[in-house]
Amino acid sequence: MSVESRLRSALAYGDLAKRNKVYEEIYDAYRGLLYFVAAKFDLPLSLRDDAVADSFLAFFSYAKQEDVASIKSFLVKTMERKCLDVLMQRKTEELEEDPMGEDEMGAFIADLKSLLSEADFGILYDYVVYGYSSEEIARSRGLKPEAVRQRVKRIKAKVRSIMEV
Repeated sequence: MSVESRLRSALAYGDLAKRNKVYEEIYDAYRGLLYFVAAKFDLPLSLRDDAVADSFLAFFSYAKQEDVASIKSFLVKTMERKCLDVLMQRKTEELEEDPMGEDEMGAFIADLKSLLSEADFGILYDYVVYGYSSEEIARSRGLKPEAVRQRVKRIKAKVRSIMEV
């Protein structure tokens, strides 16, 4: 009798002891495979443990409600998704971190302030930080939109000259 059929039988009769024994068999049979999948995604060991545990928990909670055609397939797909989730979360955290150190960023902003007039720095700040359009900046500063577009173009050229150095 296959593990799948033993699991179906234990779930059908509601025998808790049998179900737990089958769950242990499934865990012992597929744990190594899930660690292999996690290693394929190059997850650190501490994150592998969590992803493996989460995959088994997802399977155990799903198996109570639905008939699982292939335990191996379900666990591998769940593990791949968990690994991708972890990697995406780590990538998002890396992107949220400041790519420059605070000292470098401070020096860069100081260079910008020394290179640009106060008005130009304000336009650049509104354009980059707040994402305002030329029309919005023009309206808030009492300028013509075309004048703001020209100033932004010139400011970008000055910023490029700083970044090339």
